[in-house]
Amino acid sequence: METERDKAFDRWFRLAELQLDFLDRWGTYKLNVARAELLQAAAAGQYAVARIKHRIASELADALRRLRRNRRMYLQRARRWAQQARQLALVRRGEELTVRQWGRLWAAFRVFENRVSWGVMETIMKEPVQAASRRASQYVLIASIDRAAQPVPAAVGNVYQLIAWLKQQRQMPRRGSSAYQQVVWAFGQLTGFAVEEITRLERLLKALERETLDAWQPVTLAALPDSVDVKKIIQAGTR
Repeated sequence: METERDKAFDRWFRLAELQLDFLDRWGTYKLNVARAELLQAAAAGQYAVARIKHRIASELADALRRLRRNRRMYLQRARRWAQQARQLALVRRGEELTVRQWGRLWAAFRVFENRVSWGVMETIMKEPVQAASRRASQYVLIASIDRAAQPVPAAVGNVYQLIAWLKQQRQMPRRGSSAYQQVVWAFGQLTGFAVEEITRLERLLKALERETLDAWQPVTLAALPDSVDVKKIIQAGTR
């Protein structure tokens, strides 16, 4: 039976594959356009334009070669990030989370906090902390510290702040509690981002196959590392 952790891994790895496919096809499309425009400019005697198109085509061809050569490396990195997506699902364990799992959970949160779109983080930041989620009885301490779980202070106004406060206090919501529902929802927003991007990339790839994609549509490269070649291919879409 496939668990939520397995699904999270599969989604993020699939996202990386689709992003690489999209960059490859988009780069090839723009390379063919640049070569066609190069021939047209040369035939029309527009040699300055032809030199620009030649430079663009050469840069794109080099970037595509390196992208294809490094595909396995990119996917290996994506596999590591997909493993981190599995760790995010540990939040569902609630009070059963161990000290070791606690560390893995927050390491994964930091990774995805920096990779999803701002819109995802903004949604979490706009979600207010419910009154019931402020009660100390909603939480347990992760480590055996000689103190009781603390209520959530008034200064913690939204779910993003709640998550940061819980990390600082080393507290976890009890399973089934109001706080548990809010925190699990927020973590689900991070992993669910991959589902939306997969759908959008599949639509863009179909458009490329039909050659109907006549304008660059930005893609959030959450599952891929920054690289010069990736940036060159993206920048080609704005020329």
